[in-house]
Amino acid sequence: KERETPLRDAQRLSQSGSWERPIHGSGSHWSHELYRMFGLPPGAEAPSLEMLDRHLAHESGPRLRSALLACLRDGSAFTIDLEAIHSHGEKFWVSVHGEAVRDQSGTITTLRGTVQDITERKSAEQNIAKLHQQMEEQVRTLERHDEQMRTIARMSDLLQACHDRSEAFPIIAATAQVLFRQASGAIALAIEGTHRLETVVQWGAHPHMESQFTLNDCWALRTGRRYEMTAADRGAPCRHFDAAPDGPY
Repeated sequence: KERETPLRDAQRLSQSGSWERPIHGSGSHWSHELYRMFGLPPGAEAPSLEMLDRHLAHESGPRLRSALLACLRDGSAFTIDLEAIHSHGEKFWVSVHGEAVRDQSGTITTLRGTVQDITERKSAEQNIAKLHQQMEEQVRTLERHDEQMRTIARMSDLLQACHDRSEAFPIIAATAQVLFRQASGAIALAIEGTHRLETVVQWGAHPHMESQFTLNDCWALRTGRRYEMTAADRGAPCRHFDAAPDGPY
């Protein structure tokens, strides 16, 4: 007993416990700290695979049984991380190590090992993975922004070389198609001396603009505010469409 107290203290401080399971007969053993780790009174229930199964998450049980069978079959030592369930229902992570003990003839007689609570480590790993994912998303956002700026710069260079507006409109449309891949659009110019506009170029998968329309046909021009159509919004389309758009506009 005098030797057990320092061992218990060491296991408590390291958040680890030990286990041992003879191949034949009874005598399976869990250390005091292993019981405590799962929220069980020490010795309240004889250790068994069935008992352990009740305290492992759904996918962890089969993984542990597979590792134990391999260890029993050929003596393969194992270390695996498993998701466990405390007696109160909280989930936590453990690292289970197991190895085979052989007698003088080389026959496996016992399986034994340790279980360590690694919840803090797993939490840190998950936080690092989340930060890594966020960084990757930010890099992709910056790459998209950089590509957009290059696209706009190329358009600017081409527009400066255009001789007239008729050359510029297709360039603007092609650039808009790259920048706004999920939307359709158009450019319409006012016809001098009238209240009408003329559609000079369109882009996207749904080019439904009338070739000419009045100021009153456009909700944006009538209200003086941006007016956007989405695929789900069929309430009040502008009258300058020759057909209701199938997508955002």
